[in-house]
Amino acid sequence: MGIEVSIVLPKFNSRQLAVDNIRLLHAHLSGWCRSFEIIVVDDGSRPEDRLQARDVPASVRLIQLEKNSGKGAAVRRGMLEAAGEFRFFTDIDLPYDLSAIDYAYSLMKHKGFPFVAGDRTLRSSEYSVEAPLARR
Repeated sequence: MGIEVSIVLPKFNSRQLAVDNIRLLHAHLSGWCRSFEIIVVDDGSRPEDRLQARDVPASVRLIQLEKNSGKGAAVRRGMLEAAGEFRFFTDIDLPYDLSAIDYAYSLMKHKGFPFVAGDRTLRSSEYSVEAPLARR
């Protein structure tokens, strides 16, 4: 049987944040998901902010874009590389509680939703981290 869940994380700089959150996400998925992959697409970070294989669990795939092409290009590249039956992307800062992934997965797998999207503009939206004004 193939990979059930793919998570794509576009990344630009913020090396330590990425290391911490990739480990957190990996532990979370390990708790409930039969088979998963995490794909980190580094969108042309400075050399000192690039991840190395030793920074993340062995199963995490690192894709390095040589020049900054924008978040959309990084997400696209990761989604094209993903092999999961259910594919997700989120920001490297994991701005939502990780249970949102579980919930979206459940809606797709058990209720047949073809697509699930979050919306930061809804009054009921809650952030796990404080987003800068420009992102709100």
